[in-house]
Amino acid sequence: MNGVEDLIKPTGRSRMLTYTRMRVQLDRFEDNGWAVLLPYPAGDRTFDVPREALPAGATPGDVFTVRFEPEPEETARLADENRRLLDELLKRGDRRDTR
Repeated sequence: MNGVEDLIKPTGRSRMLTYTRMRVQLDRFEDNGWAVLLPYPAGDRTFDVPREALPAGATPGDVFTVRFEPEPEETARLADENRRLLDELLKRGDRRDTR
């Protein structure tokens, strides 16, 4: 096992992945306010998270479960916002080209 667990919820005839979770081990704290995590037990890569994302009292060596759950509503909201901003930038560019 690589430390990642898929949690599948049956939905009628099909099965839908609702979220994944993985175990991580706190390797160390960096001076810049970041914590370095390792996938547990593999430990073959590292990734950083803000130190404040960890529970109070966390120390190097501690193992945590991290859960990744999609947020489709927020994803759609951000996509709409990005489209709006891109449209706004393109319109500004068009105005500059016509002067």
